[in-house]
Amino acid sequence: MGALAGLSVLADEPMRIANVLAQRSVGLQPDVSRLLAHLNTRQLGASNSTIRYRWELSHRRCDPPAYAGPIENWKTWRPLEQPVFEQDAVVFEERLTIPILIADASELLDEIARQPTPGHVRLSLVSGKAEPAPPLLAAAMLAEAEPVLRKDLAFFVQMLNAWVDTFALFCLAQRPRAMARHRPIALAITASYASAAQPGYLEGTRFPFHGVPLVSATAHLAAGLLALGTEFGLLGRLVTWLSRAIQPCGGFRDGEEPTDVLTTLAAAQVLAGLDPSFNPAPTAAFLMSKQDRQGFFRALGPEVPWLTALVLIWLRQAEQQFWQRFHWPHPNDSNTDRKTGLAGFTYFLELCDLIAHCPCLATATMPFAFIDLVGFRAFNNQCGQDAGDQALEACAAALEELPGVKIVRDGGDEFLVIGAPGRNPLMGDLVQLRADWPAKFQARFGPDVPLVRMRALVGFVAGKRLRDARETLGRRIGELKNVKENHGAVIRDIGAIA
Repeated sequence: MGALAGLSVLADEPMRIANVLAQRSVGLQPDVSRLLAHLNTRQLGASNSTIRYRWELSHRRCDPPAYAGPIENWKTWRPLEQPVFEQDAVVFEERLTIPILIADASELLDEIARQPTPGHVRLSLVSGKAEPAPPLLAAAMLAEAEPVLRKDLAFFVQMLNAWVDTFALFCLAQRPRAMARHRPIALAITASYASAAQPGYLEGTRFPFHGVPLVSATAHLAAGLLALGTEFGLLGRLVTWLSRAIQPCGGFRDGEEPTDVLTTLAAAQVLAGLDPSFNPAPTAAFLMSKQDRQGFFRALGPEVPWLTALVLIWLRQAEQQFWQRFHWPHPNDSNTDRKTGLAGFTYFLELCDLIAHCPCLATATMPFAFIDLVGFRAFNNQCGQDAGDQALEACAAALEELPGVKIVRDGGDEFLVIGAPGRNPLMGDLVQLRADWPAKFQARFGPDVPLVRMRALVGFVAGKRLRDARETLGRRIGELKNVKENHGAVIRDIGAIA
């Protein structure tokens, strides 16, 4: 954090937007209003020019900051590409900077644009004149840049270079707002490479890595699939292949190249979040060995704060237990329940597909619960279907407060609670939820309506039998309907689910 706190760059530094996000990601509060005020003074060129945004895209027209060092001293993270870099340093630099800035500019501007606007104008810190408030400035800049951002992203759909294209996907995967904003093009990138990755990995498509299985591009694609919530079976195969690519030092590499920080980070992000057999300690030690005296991590040079922030975030996450850092695939629009906002049953089936294709998840123990509601029909009849939908939403929100779980709406008034691999049993959490629930429900719906309670069967199961567990508990929960204890809100722990 100390290195990022001390960042000092010129106003026109291309990576200034990325640097702001890097600082914010480790808890710092850089002055965003000053950045926006400066960008607002800049003029745009044509949509295909080097000045197509209000921010620079490379160090073509300005000197690199001190942390990057002189361009002539930059060394590529994969030595085989050093001759390619030396042919045109700026073009090579843009392999990194353009995808990073597409994602980071989209993320930062979108976040600021959604903030409350206390006033329509404020005094500019740059010009001293009145100008729109930061949220209005950000919204205008984002609307102005959006067509060009999409045009630039569409370049990565053409399958011209597997590493370059999937790196754009990887950058979007780091920024949830940017991924949501550019989801259609991100899906197009994944669709372009999904068929090529059916063996479980991606190969390079350009010299000097043509035909070489690439850990980097494979991890980039996996990160994109995870963030998009698509191609779960393929994601499982990618994770399995990546798990075999770790080197004795804990790092990762492409082909016979030396291990490097950028490739290692991409692979480690995926494995630390999806593979319970992955031990992050050797990889953390490898990454720490690559930190320079200033506290930075480096691939080429211009990306240093961006990369440093991502490595520091990963190092913090690597200290957690696996169930705490487990990365649930993101539910997408097609597998999300409309009434509750929860993952829907289609998501559950796709999650089972991921687990089936990832051996370490298939054998991992996962807590599991099947829940239905007691008193929901009476509540629905008395209060109406709109109120019934709100009751479902309230139940969903209460269940989502449980740590280390994914909640799925199975259908009707039934829910699945899936614990992350290795998580503690669910019984204690659900008993406490049952105790707290009446007060929460009545605070929202009042004391004079029928109380909707939760009834549950709880156990644990190997990941590969998750779908069977749902069938088993779904049948057996009917056995609790005639049990009167706790007003019918019975919770039974059946242990291992047969």
